[in-house]
Amino acid sequence: MRRLRLERRRRKWRQDDLAHHSRLATSDISKIETGRLRPSPRQLERLGRALNLGPHELMEEVPDETSSMHDPTQEDRRGRKETNQ
Repeated sequence: MRRLRLERRRRKWRQDDLAHHSRLATSDISKIETGRLRPSPRQLERLGRALNLGPHELMEEVPDETSSMHDPTQEDRRGRKETNQ
């Protein structure tokens, strides 16, 4: 797991919260977290500023210790679980 996702979850932010704070697209946040997009230096700078971390720290791989943590990205804004139908 990348530290970016870990830091976002520690703040109990959804991907759209981080997108708002960093002024990036939510889809880009998702792609960066899953490794489908390599962030540009500008994107790393914005993410780092939003999370108070250095850009190099954001892309560090960290152990997945949060697998049992509640993931707020799986809830809509009203706190209901999203379903894939």
